Amino acid sequence: MDRKEINKIEVIPMRKGDPLFRGFIYITSGDYQIFGSDLMLTKDAQIQFVDTVNLLQETILINGVCTPVKMQISSYIKIFGFRAIDMSVAAMSNYQLNRPFDKKFFNNETFKIEKQANKKDSIYWVSSRNIVLSDEESKHYFKSDSTYAAEHTPAYLDSIHRVENKIDLSKIFFTGYSYSKHTETNTNYLSFSPLLFSTGFNTVEGLYFDVNLRKGSYNVDYNQPSFIALNLRYGLANKNFSPGITGYKTINSFNSLGYGYKLGRFVAQYNNANPINGIINAAYTLLDRQNFMKIYQIEVAQIYLDKELLNGLYARANSQYFQRQAMVNHSYYSFVKNDRIYTSNNPLYAANDLPAFATHQGASLRLLYL
Repeated sequence: MDRKEINKIEVIPMRKGDPLFRGFIYITSGDYQIFGSDLMLTKDAQIQFVDTVNLLQETILINGVCTPVKMQISSYIKIFGFRAIDMSVAAMSNYQLNRPFDKKFFNNETFKIEKQANKKDSIYWVSSRNIVLSDEESKHYFKSDSTYAAEHTPAYLDSIHRVENKIDLSKIFFTGYSYSKHTETNTNYLSFSPLLFSTGFNTVEGLYFDVNLRKGSYNVDYNQPSFIALNLRYGLANKNFSPGITGYKTINSFNSLGYGYKLGRFVAQYNNANPINGIINAAYTLLDRQNFMKIYQIEVAQIYLDKELLNGLYARANSQYFQRQAMVNHSYYSFVKNDRIYTSNNPLYAANDLPAFATHQGASLRLLYL
């Protein structure tokens, strides 16, 4: 190393039981730079599930500065009688020492993966990787690439479609049915809500039907989701039909740029967090004559735009026009007969069956930071 003297220093923990390294570090004379290290944590450090952890660092001299070129961490794991070895190797190159930076360069970003990073061919990796792959690693990558290619052939995707899109009555009733179509880059789907959750009961609407149809897609590589959903709700007691459309489109997943919209008539709880489950409320109503859920109707035209302004700082511009209308009880049916009287749909006055508020319109424009 340019005829510099390197001192080998042994590292010995002062006491057992603490998570302290033992091994050797290599220090250059005169400027006291770390030239390398070979450190180890043993089972004396009492780390759970790990017998030993080895840290190996190699450096080279660039313009008089010791810069790391290789960092290797090896772990020997033992748990429930099973043994495993984990190894992580990082190689650094193309250093730019004393590079000037503008004031806005540094932010919260600590790790970045470039676009198309998983699309590089073998020629790129041969020229860029300065650590030769072991035979086991080469076999693993070959197997992974071959498996990925096989799983994206038309014949394989067709077989997946036949299995996934098979009609199952239990799914239709409990979880809903979804028809999907996969390609090498995208997944498209069409789904509808389960029948169990598409029917309900409350004292405002009586027996109601709430059907949700959704058509969407997402990009396999960049997870760019887009969807449009049609919601159809009808209450038999109040004879109220509530159709609505919601949707979202991702434009750029790297900066979370996308827009969403909402148009139509919807039934909502007074508490926007929706704390009361519809099935639980129906059970209390029909079996014990207790109606906890309080709802109102809103007609809305809304559009919003999302974007990551800075690393970790998200913003949403939201514009909407709405009309709110109070709702009152129309059904007093129950499976049981007792002296309990249903409360009104007015969350402030349980005995007042009049509308909780007058019908009104409004508009809002908000800018939110998350």
